[in-house]
Amino acid sequence: MSRLLRLGWIGAPGTGGVGRMAYLFLRELSKLDLSLDVYSNEEWTEFPELLRTFDGKTKRCLSFPFEWEWNSWYGRNRKVAFVMSFIRRLPVHGKIVNKLLTEHKKAPYDAIIQFSQGELFKLGKFASAVPIVLYPCVHAAGERRWCRREVALSRVSEPWWWRWARDLYLGYRSLLQKRDYRRARGVIGMSRRFNRHVMTDYGIAADRLGVVYHPIEPPTTHVEAPQSADRNHIRLLFVGRISVRKGIEMLTELVPPLLLKDPGVEITVVGAASLWSDYEYLLKDLPKERCEWLRSLSNDKVHAEMRRADILLVPSHYEPGGIVVGEALANGMIIVASDEVGSAENLPRSVCRQFRRGDKEEFASKVEEAIADVRRGACPSREAVRAVAAQFFDPSAMTSLLLAETERLVSASVGNRDAK
Repeated sequence: MSRLLRLGWIGAPGTGGVGRMAYLFLRELSKLDLSLDVYSNEEWTEFPELLRTFDGKTKRCLSFPFEWEWNSWYGRNRKVAFVMSFIRRLPVHGKIVNKLLTEHKKAPYDAIIQFSQGELFKLGKFASAVPIVLYPCVHAAGERRWCRREVALSRVSEPWWWRWARDLYLGYRSLLQKRDYRRARGVIGMSRRFNRHVMTDYGIAADRLGVVYHPIEPPTTHVEAPQSADRNHIRLLFVGRISVRKGIEMLTELVPPLLLKDPGVEITVVGAASLWSDYEYLLKDLPKERCEWLRSLSNDKVHAEMRRADILLVPSHYEPGGIVVGEALANGMIIVASDEVGSAENLPRSVCRQFRRGDKEEFASKVEEAIADVRRGACPSREAVRAVAAQFFDPSAMTSLLLAETERLVSASVGNRDAK
């Protein structure tokens, strides 16, 4: 059991992706016998059940709403929205820091976890006085590296000035992260893969890093084999942004010959361009038969698609997190993923076939191998796959690990300072 008695948290819950991670962590933390202050840039109107667990005394939600309207001038254009979302969040983060410092003076926090965002901004000036631990979900240096590597793909759909501006932006964030990771008491990565990038790009020592995988809540809907009556009919699924580093070009090269070769296979693609990278043009030449592109879906509908499918494809060139892997397992799917996918790094081969990043032939081979295994009943049942998800991504276990890693990093930093 962690000895942390008073905890601060910076970060808002959400309905999917990183926001869902925050929700699950906060839900589990709210059950524990500790004092918890959550500093959020959003109201929690979508989470009344979570709000009810906060009593306003030992568990408090301190909201500083971030105003954003997608219908406004800054929300209608994805490039403008990308820039403005960063700019408009800065003053809100400043208000959060002011309130946090005030509360820390009244009653010091044993630890403060800043979730998702890796930059400290104003809080960096006070990092030596507050026990701050970062749990970032973006590694800017890696994003920048892959934007540069894939310039031949991006120049087809993105003007030169945008690629130039994006490179400056990611370069700036890389510098901030490199500085702020050194200021914090420690950094918790979403995988060992994530932390290797942090060590290489930012020079952070291994003993100042922890690993906590993303929590996944098992779906309440009963999962049955979608093709139980006909194993010859196999459904593949891709879920992710149609953008840089996701291996979209590998996906589009795989699909046409695979569908031509195997009439019992169909594929569904779920996803759209991100605010700052657009590879949607690569999908326009996909076959019209047995290949469906659904663009963006709500989290509930994504899970519904997972319950209909057999195999999830994750051909990412760079994916130090990879929440979709745990979500697919929780819905009983098996995985074919590159060896760059952090969330897949511990999974047994029975549920996850891995291939070398960028190796198109091995990717195709692993997909065909997975299809053959599903057809002959050589894969675990969907309930057995769900049990693997619970083993590796259980919310309660991941929250306990988060507290343990936070305590270790804070205690080690205090010891190092005392030694000096």
